[in-house]
Parts: sequence; structure tokens; C-alpha cells
Amino acid sequence: MELVSFCRSVGLRRHELANLRGTDLVKDGDCYYVHVLKGKGGRSRYVKVIGDVQNVIALMTTAGEGKVFEKIPGAADIHGYRREYAQAYYGMVARPLYILPKDQKYSCRKEKYGIVYDRNAMLEVSRSLGHNRISVIAGHYLD
Repeated sequence: MELVSFCRSVGLRRHELANLRGTDLVKDGDCYYVHVLKGKGGRSRYVKVIGDVQNVIALMTTAGEGKVFEKIPGAADIHGYRREYAQAYYGMVARPLYILPKDQKYSCRKEKYGIVYDRNAMLEVSRSLGHNRISVIAGHYLD
């Protein structure tokens, strides 16, 4: 389904998808970004398109000035698709842990004690999702 592939490629929230217009696609060099005008808290951000980039380009180009999705099914697991986006994006930007100095590693606590992530990659993913705290990514999006 086009919606599922689109969501896995951009990781937007439900209300952000509902307000997305075809003109919100931006190309910068070889990369495509979706400009979210009003995210959570009314903040604007740019989200890197990963995965099925051609599907995103096709849907947004077809929409033009109009909305990309007229209706988003209530049964669609949008948060689950955001999670898949976060995991895929982290996998793309994370550096091997063995080469990182200690101050560039994030060590999880509580249930995830012993799991370590690349702090800079987590921050990049966090900002793309519209958060600014890496603890949110560690606790809700990454395995």
C-alpha cells in the first residue's frame, strides 16, 4: 500500500500526514526532504526521506498544491511506521560502536540496561522525528 510505504519513508505523525501538501517536498543535492510546516508544538522541521523515495516523490508530485492524503485510515498504525522509520534511519547514520569514544555513546538504563547506541545518530533521528531528546528515541523507537 502506498500509504504504508510513504509513512515508513518519512516517519510523520498522523496530523502531519493529514496536513501534508505536495509542495512540501524539497530537494537538497541528492537527498529529498519533507518540510513539515506545523509539527508537534507548532514547530517546523525538515524530515529526510529514506526507503522508497520514488513513491514519496510520485505521491507528492501528483498531489501538487493539494493534500497528499485526503483521508488516513483510523486503523493505520502510524506510530508503528514512525518506529520503523526511526530504526531504519538510525541504521543508516549510526557509526560502529567500537570506534566511538565513551562520550559519544549512549548507554540505556532500566529495562534496556546494557544496550549502547551512537549518541550523534540518535540526536539526528530524534530531530527528524520532531523530538530533541535522545532518551525518547531510546525508550520508544529503537530496539
